[in-house]
Amino acid sequence: MLSSAFLLANAQGLLKEQLEYGEYAVGFKDTLAFNKSVNYKAYGYEGPYPFFVQIWYPIEKGTEGKQLTLGQLKEKELPPALGRAYVELNVGIDHSFIDYYLTESYPENKPIEFAHHSKNDVVELIREIPSYSYTSTSKIPTNRPIIVYHHGAQGYSGENVLMAEYFASKGYIFLSANFHLMCEGMNYGANDCFPPENNNTQELIRLAKKLAPDQPCYFIGHSWGAQEGWLSLYEKGLADAFVSMETTIEFNFKDTVRIKEYWSDVYKVVKEEKQEYDLPILLFANTTVDEPFHFFAGRSAQWAIHATTKEKFGHESFISDFHLRYFLDDKVEQSQFTSLLEQLRLYTEHIKMIEEFLSSIEEKREFDRTAFEEEFYINQEK
Repeated sequence: MLSSAFLLANAQGLLKEQLEYGEYAVGFKDTLAFNKSVNYKAYGYEGPYPFFVQIWYPIEKGTEGKQLTLGQLKEKELPPALGRAYVELNVGIDHSFIDYYLTESYPENKPIEFAHHSKNDVVELIREIPSYSYTSTSKIPTNRPIIVYHHGAQGYSGENVLMAEYFASKGYIFLSANFHLMCEGMNYGANDCFPPENNNTQELIRLAKKLAPDQPCYFIGHSWGAQEGWLSLYEKGLADAFVSMETTIEFNFKDTVRIKEYWSDVYKVVKEEKQEYDLPILLFANTTVDEPFHFFAGRSAQWAIHATTKEKFGHESFISDFHLRYFLDDKVEQSQFTSLLEQLRLYTEHIKMIEEFLSSIEEKREFDRTAFEEEFYINQEK
């Protein structure tokens, strides 16, 4: 078995080799915002839905404050009324993290074993990993484009921290928040203590745009977050581009009955109402088939790219949290890692394609697909 020190060296080396970080250091701030149109009641709190917002943004190198660990990115000073709700939210997040990222490997689909540590021990060690984020006294710039990220079901705002830090180093403001809150007596992800039909997605985008009112705003969503993009972004002017990372509908496009049963709201908007999306769209899904994702074909009024890797790429591999166990120090022996470095490499390829997609929009030029054709099947509309 290769040691985790080997994994650490190779993972960090792979990131540096595959991703050329930008000219900026990464500042980090968190804040609290509220959606007054949605009520939340749990753990002694009753009031408007709280967004625990995380913001990564570009700062000049040499102005960094304290380097933060992954655990410190979750630390917040909150009003007492929300203290218990936030603690319970993080309990749910940790349980979900273990279930999704520390239990079964991909693509082997075999149990992950840690020789001398419990999974809770591993979570604590991951909290100690240094991030690329720093405290900063610099203000969030008002002249930079914004990326709003929406996590998937049972995910959370910081699940794609490597993506957030990379784009901040390239000059973007990257903002995310919680679209789940814990409900008493329920599992994490059960949103039954506030209305399931709500405007949280649209409201967070509007809040984000206030940071840089004259700049473009892009939306990236994974799984349920991508579905929320399809349910929201037909509203003209809400966002300037959309990255849809595997809604999971892509694999079921021939089964209308199943789609109506499991994704009825998306089916209604896309197929029955035939909403049109007046913005460029980049769609990912690991179908490994050289054809567009038919359910979503023809929906962009501008242009769209459908991309799938030619090799297997897991649903959770779109999330940097899936890859974090590579960065553990040599205290941890772990099984089922042989193909995981390949998943990390493909993760970086997706980030680079997102960057090219956004750059082509900002520079008003054609999307350059040549750098990606070896790894991806790419189908472009218009």
